[in-house]
Amino acid sequence: MAETRLGEIKTFAHKPMVVLAALLIFAVAGFVAVGRLVRAFQTRQQILANRVFMHAKQQRQMGSINAAITGFRAALDYSPGNFDYELNLAETLADANLYEQARTYLLNLWERAPQNAEVNLQLARVSRREGKTQEAIRYYHNAIYGIWMSDPERERRLTRIELVDLLLEHNETTQARAELIASLASPPSDPGLRTSLGDLLARTGDYRDAIAQYEAVLKADPRQVEAQLGLAHSNFQLQDYSAAARYFAAAAKIRPLGTDDTELWNVSRLIQENDPYRRELSEAARRQRIATAFEQAGSRLQSCATTMHLDLEQPEQPTPLAQLYYDWSALSKALGKNRLHKVSEDDTIRLVFRIEDETQKACGPARGLDRAFWLIGKQGQGSAQ
Repeated sequence: MAETRLGEIKTFAHKPMVVLAALLIFAVAGFVAVGRLVRAFQTRQQILANRVFMHAKQQRQMGSINAAITGFRAALDYSPGNFDYELNLAETLADANLYEQARTYLLNLWERAPQNAEVNLQLARVSRREGKTQEAIRYYHNAIYGIWMSDPERERRLTRIELVDLLLEHNETTQARAELIASLASPPSDPGLRTSLGDLLARTGDYRDAIAQYEAVLKADPRQVEAQLGLAHSNFQLQDYSAAARYFAAAAKIRPLGTDDTELWNVSRLIQENDPYRRELSEAARRQRIATAFEQAGSRLQSCATTMHLDLEQPEQPTPLAQLYYDWSALSKALGKNRLHKVSEDDTIRLVFRIEDETQKACGPARGLDRAFWLIGKQGQGSAQ
């Protein structure tokens, strides 16, 4: 039996083609098995990489920046060269103010995909944080006109808003307005974006176009409080204090106002209540308002002098405040307490405005009624509304 088996083997061995075929079958089977093992290993590696990556993203969202950096690096160990992993690592390094490391990753990604808008945006942000303004502007433009993976219209608008903010930060108002004109050609429908557009227009001093954006937002949603406040501030700057007060009041019905907004609302109302130039005033009402302004200016002058430790009655040396006090005292004696005659009304109100202006310079911004009279004086002829 053994001899028979040995004979069969020898017969098989003397058939080369048969042997070769058998070896090929074994080799193919081996390659298939190895391929399956490699694919299984790679799949396992990718699963682990994705798991580590998602955990790192969660760490970043929770503010654990160092843990996130470690996680993203680990994900890249499992999946070297992964574009998204490297981009997230670069962003997180920038969050940690590790700009040089972030830039290294971003430039590597830029070499691989120079039209990738997200990479250009991150390079713009890193350059901005490093104070490389012109470089940041160039990358912002690359991002605006680059390729976005999702919602390109919205992303381009948001990027342009960042660019304009950077330009205004460096007082590049003309260039900022040019960027905003491009946005005005097709304003966003999103209320938040349109409100941001209005805010930027207001920062350039273009209050009327800003008002148009805020009004469009309120037309779609009357309870958009940021648009209400934008209208209040823009009208305040345009010296339409009646409209400003109205919009501050509307915003206050939606949510409590902050300290600064409350002050501006109060000043808007005080201007309307105390402006001696309003056309509808009777002579008696006008004289009463001038008398109030005169007394308020005297109080402001004395409180400012107290803050500066100045003796207005017997100054050690001539000062603008001392001269104004002398003028105020002389006029007060001439007029008699709370008695103003038409012949001296213009001189009186001009002195009030001079006092409010000089105390503003000497003692800092006024508040309340003093700020109201200072603004009335800045208007020249008053609000006349």
